Amino acid sequence: MAEGGGEEEAAVRSTSAFLLASSGSGRRVKSPPPSATRVRLLLTRERLECSDEKQQQDHKATVTSGFLLEDLVGVDVRGRPPPHDKNACEMNVHFYPKQTEKKKTMRKMKVLSVCFDKAETLSENRAEASKWKDDIKLYSHYRRSQVLKIEDGEVQADGVPQRRLLVLINPISGQGKAVQDFQEHVQPLFELAEITFNAIVTERQNHARELMKEYDLSTVDGIVIASGDGLLYEVQYTVCSR
Repeated sequence: MAEGGGEEEAAVRSTSAFLLASSGSGRRVKSPPPSATRVRLLLTRERLECSDEKQQQDHKATVTSGFLLEDLVGVDVRGRPPPHDKNACEMNVHFYPKQTEKKKTMRKMKVLSVCFDKAETLSENRAEASKWKDDIKLYSHYRRSQVLKIEDGEVQADGVPQRRLLVLINPISGQGKAVQDFQEHVQPLFELAEITFNAIVTERQNHARELMKEYDLSTVDGIVIASGDGLLYEVQYTVCSR
């Protein structure tokens, strides 16, 4: 990874925070490890990075964790319960970066968890964490859409547009586990990414075809099919023939 300090001119937001974990498990960490340290959290136009604060003061800092904003899934903010600082606020940033294993390129969830504790009250720390959350999401969206415009360190935009999806699930797909798999694996990601969705479980053959004849497609930005190719063809044919 790049040396810390080289991104200084491109910094959008920077602060001191308490590193809870940089995990590859995709799950938030319940308690900070004994070796947890204070870090300098840095948001640039392309990345979210953190480096050891003590090393930063000694001008020896290297990036200890860093993720491309285009790989962002979502950000959640919550209070940090006792026995930790009751006024601290935790921010968990979820990414799906590309990585290579056994010559195969794939994506796996990683989570960067930091704790904001510089202010004296929980509300102040939560407000700071929420500002970080909003900026990370905003820069991520406009980085992916390639219409990022920045003037004086601010994104020139009205905010991240709400994404709306229609989800059609065939309950007999996936050996009868399609609904369960959606609820356990897909729905949490939609909620984390703050995607609004309407999930409909089909009840019979050609049910999706009937739905697509009447459904107001102007209310959604995309259609997700959880099934084999049969349901996909039903939807594709009906939508294209409208």
